[in-house]
Amino acid sequence: MALTRVFGVMVTLILLWAQGSLAAVCSTSNPAYLEIQQSQYNRNVSCLTDLSCRPLGFKHDVFHYQVNGKSDPCVWVDNADGKAIEVMVQTTPPNSMICVQGDGYNTICQEGTINECKMAAGKRVYFKFFCQGQSCETTDVNFWYRLTLSPSNVDPENWCFGRSGTDFPDSLLAQFPNNYTPKPIQPPTPTSSASKITSQPILATVTSILILTQYTLLF
Repeated sequence: MALTRVFGVMVTLILLWAQGSLAAVCSTSNPAYLEIQQSQYNRNVSCLTDLSCRPLGFKHDVFHYQVNGKSDPCVWVDNADGKAIEVMVQTTPPNSMICVQGDGYNTICQEGTINECKMAAGKRVYFKFFCQGQSCETTDVNFWYRLTLSPSNVDPENWCFGRSGTDFPDSLLAQFPNNYTPKPIQPPTPTSSASKITSQPILATVTSILILTQYTLLF
């Protein structure tokens, strides 16, 4: 029994140390993550080109290439105790190696996308995103991320199991065929000089008829 208690205390201390170390990097000066409810997801494909938009609830951020003073993006989620958190990330370009570190999470690094769901380590959970590999050494890497808390009235593990984990932002393109190319907007056709010249004699003839008619009525 004593050994079990000691082990429990050690686990708690490790979790607190991990949370404290990440909180030191990702303080409350970093933005709190604003979760979008599923019923309010923007499902318009044009949202993918608007970086202020939230396609399927995802938020945009960027790893800056060779920009001094730019730290790795960090966010935090509040009121997470007793809940699971689903973490989904997708990069642009799609083959970039992206990593996410979170309180109570092992650091996860994957190419292109990340999908992870597990119990939150506490009431406030910090997440840091960073980039690895050659793709990060040559250009900026844009990425979309979404953090989703499980509802309070469901079993967190069952909730994680039931998540599809496939609704990344690029899934909005599935409604179009692979060879789909949007039609370019055509500007209005300008009136040609030839049509102006042709219309002038007609207009002059009509005007002459109207003047002649009025003159006849007067006399």
